[in-house]
Amino acid sequence: MQTAIWIICLVATVPALYGLHQLGLHLERRGLIYYWHTKSSGGAAYNPFHEIVQPQIQHVVEVREQRRIASADAGAECGYRSSHGDCRADGPSQAGS
Repeated sequence: MQTAIWIICLVATVPALYGLHQLGLHLERRGLIYYWHTKSSGGAAYNPFHEIVQPQIQHVVEVREQRRIASADAGAECGYRSSHGDCRADGPSQAGS
């Protein structure tokens, strides 16, 4: 009797897991979640849970914020930033003229 119950549970669980997997793929195709194929571009800039688990994460977040602010300030002073990141005062070159 015990063997029959285990077999029934196994037979019921496998299709249920497959159905949940297909649901996840469907929701990903609709753009509602990141599940199997599409990776997220990153998390939030600051997550208090990470600070509790890994206190050094606060330092990393602060450094990233400083770099982001510094690059934004450099771009504002520059006027034009090429695709390579170097600052050019003359703007994009006119190849056809």
